[in-house]
Amino acid sequence: MTTPLYEAIYLFMLEEIRSGRLREGDRVMSEKELAERFGVSRITSKSALTRLAQTGVIERARGKGSFVSKPLPDMKHLGAPSKTASPAARLSVLAPAAPFGGALADSSGQFAPTDTVRPETSQAPTNSLHTVAGQSETAAVNESVSVKRMIGLVIPGFADTYGTSLVQAVERRCSELGFDLLIKNTYGKQDVEEAAITRFVEVGVGGIIVFPVHGEHYNAKILRLVLDGFPLVLVDRYLKGIPACAVYTDNQRAAEDLTDHLLDLGHRDIAFITPPPENTSSIVERIQGFTAAFARRGASIRADRVFTDVKSTVSLLALDPEASHVVRDRECLEIFVQAHPEISAYVACEFEVALLIQLVLNRLGRKVPDDCSVVCFDHYWAAYSDPFFTHVEQDQRLMGETAVDHLVSQIRGMDVPFDTLIPYRLVRASSAQVHVSQTRLVKPSRPAVSHD
Repeated sequence: MTTPLYEAIYLFMLEEIRSGRLREGDRVMSEKELAERFGVSRITSKSALTRLAQTGVIERARGKGSFVSKPLPDMKHLGAPSKTASPAARLSVLAPAAPFGGALADSSGQFAPTDTVRPETSQAPTNSLHTVAGQSETAAVNESVSVKRMIGLVIPGFADTYGTSLVQAVERRCSELGFDLLIKNTYGKQDVEEAAITRFVEVGVGGIIVFPVHGEHYNAKILRLVLDGFPLVLVDRYLKGIPACAVYTDNQRAAEDLTDHLLDLGHRDIAFITPPPENTSSIVERIQGFTAAFARRGASIRADRVFTDVKSTVSLLALDPEASHVVRDRECLEIFVQAHPEISAYVACEFEVALLIQLVLNRLGRKVPDDCSVVCFDHYWAAYSDPFFTHVEQDQRLMGETAVDHLVSQIRGMDVPFDTLIPYRLVRASSAQVHVSQTRLVKPSRPAVSHD
């Protein structure tokens, strides 16, 4: 059993509405616009719109177009994977109609990836496999004929704190397996990402690894690759609603561990500082982990404790402290810190955000960790000095190697896991210290996560 093209577009449109990118009363793309965007026939796009109308999600007016229904029906179960279909059937995609064009480390310190499924499937962790359509077993075995020995890597940027080790691991693994690697830095721009994917397909790469850019809208080129069954692996994050192979850190659990560390030190007024979470699963899950740490102790977190207005770090590039967008972030964060003097600790979504927090606190006469504790994700690596910030260390090497392994398996016509969680490590350093609080939150035991 496979998912027809119209069904995949239907699911994509449902996610656009669920996420709020399309609101009640908004105009929906026409048959012609959908067909052009996703490279399908108008019969296919019409079928997708018909399905949306049948479920009551959109209303179609002759001569005017289609609009998101007002009010919307209950969408809780719309588009959910069939519980009776096999895992492979739920996740497989149709062959192209036309060409395109964690777990913590164990006591020994060893990491091991975990294959699982995404939260929205509401299924238990599984080793279910995603079948890459459009490749026969005979063609898969005959590698000398079918394998194109070039791989494309599309990445929004990389720095010593995060990204460089990932790129090095991808290149090293490609070399070990006899593949050449083409790399395109998108600088966090979606139009550059789309152009890179198109160009890589045109030059004949066998598969593409994509570190998706941060943004409000999904890249239609990525969805097109999925619809065509083109070998594809997403790294660092997944795209909700798009059934693509993805390799990433267990961000929710990692953020929960970071927040637990601060709570164990006695902090109660804690803020989470991050870029906007729009369409970025890693950020969404880190915010969820932050709030979950409080919820497990029977406490709630105030909405104003989550600051989501950092704009200067989304491209993973080195920052100029005098650049206008960096100055703007600094000024906004200064206002936030001054408005909440009771906050004693900060969880930074990224290392560069932690540096920004430290800069702002210093400018306001507050020191880390004497006056405020700061923890974060990632850290720069130095051979002859200890890290300053307590942080989550993501295993970039394993992430990169696993991404290449999954992509090469797809190129060879083999099955690969739908999602793979990469373990992380909590590194305790000197940026967080004990805080005396009059309120004590009891930490309950957390049930172990099974990855069987």
